[in-house]
Amino acid sequence: MIAEDVADRYLIMGLENRTGNRAVIILARSFLNPGRTFANVMAFRAPWNRDTRLGLFGENGETRNKLLADYKAGIGPKPFTFERRSGWDQGVEFHRTYPKEAPIELAAFSVYESFLGGGSCIGGGGSGAARVSPTLQVVTEVSGCQILHMPQSNQSGDSLFYGGGLRWTPRAAQKFSPYAELLFGGRKVTHETDDPELQKKLMKEWNDGSGTSGHYPKREDWSVEVAHNGPSVAMGGGVDVV
Repeated sequence: MIAEDVADRYLIMGLENRTGNRAVIILARSFLNPGRTFANVMAFRAPWNRDTRLGLFGENGETRNKLLADYKAGIGPKPFTFERRSGWDQGVEFHRTYPKEAPIELAAFSVYESFLGGGSCIGGGGSGAARVSPTLQVVTEVSGCQILHMPQSNQSGDSLFYGGGLRWTPRAAQKFSPYAELLFGGRKVTHETDDPELQKKLMKEWNDGSGTSGHYPKREDWSVEVAHNGPSVAMGGGVDVV
């Protein structure tokens, strides 16, 4: 866009101050400003049209040629010069009012959970919300965390929540916007137990490819993973500062 503005101001306008040849001006306008050309075609106008300058045909064409002849003879000013254009040029003020309620909201957050049977889980997640009305949004969320305080050091686990639902925002257009939401989805909990002694044994058998093992030991060779997936419901709320 900037390149087209530069080309129109310094190349095309400079050319129009030197020649009245319609074919040359039409080709220069059409090919040096492809964005304007396409916009004119979509508006069902001539591709070389310019709202800020005289036309090329009819009385406008004759006036253009007279101005150009006077300028070349040194008895008239330069026919075409750049002038900053405002929205008031045609009696129209370009103004758009945006809604205060955000149509789309994306959020990232940290996660901390404490389990009833002991232990905790730390991680993060993200959510996306699309507004269907000033007071209602459709929400999707995915979050996960690493389970801490496992019974033994060779054990690990993680928890993944995924779901969607509705969020109620009664004051979405105000500075302080409280909300409440209800999500339905699922939770996947994974538990993994490593066997360090078996890992050492397999690595020794591999021996950098010169041992008795036919392949490099993979994690699944010395680790057992168990995963369970089930339904989950989440309720919550908060306050947004707009």
